[in-house]
This record gives sequence, structure tokens and C-alpha cells, in this order.
Amino acid sequence: MNIKTNHVIQHGEIMLVPLPDAMKVPEGKVAKHKEFIVAHSESGHHHTLKSDTDFEVVMDKLETYLILNREASLVHEKTFDVHPTKTVKPGKYVVIHKTEYSPADEVVRRVQD
Repeated sequence: MNIKTNHVIQHGEIMLVPLPDAMKVPEGKVAKHKEFIVAHSESGHHHTLKSDTDFEVVMDKLETYLILNREASLVHEKTFDVHPTKTVKPGKYVVIHKTEYSPADEVVRRVQD
């Protein structure tokens, strides 16, 4: 897969990684949204994708994919220490969550906000 890393959108503990135009999004549960929580936060400081027009969210067993036909905004729902809002250009993206190793639990888990 040929990904231009300068087009990856990092927002806190998540990244939106653009998919090449020729790559198909895997089949999965498809829903249309104008607002979608890309990453939930246990403290309520979600990372939310917002648009004036519908975009598709495809969820397969392992990943979440976003298909945007128009620009959207990735917003950090927090009143202090906020990640800047990012503009997400039209295209196909896979959502990647950062992970960390917990020596106490001896597991790899998603980074929590």
C-alpha cells in the first residue's frame, strides 16, 4: 500500500490514514453520518468528525473506515488542553488507534484519553 505519510491526520491518540484511490474499503456495516465519534474518551473528550453533508462510516470486524465526498472537521470535544481542529479532505481513510504496552497487565491496549 502506497501511503503518503504527510497526508496522515494525527489527532491525539488517533490517526486517519488515507487509502489509495484504487484500494477498496472492506465490506462491513455501513452507516451515513454528519457527525461521528471517531474515538471515544472515558472522560467525555471525544474526537468527533463533523460535516455539513453525509459521509459513510464502514465498520468491519477490526477497523473503522471513513468515506468523505466533501471536507469535514475533526474536532476535540474538550474545553481545555484541546487538540486543534483538523480539516479532513475528501477521500477514504482508515482509523488507527495508538496502542501501548501495560507491564502490570502484560497486554497491549489502546491509548486512552
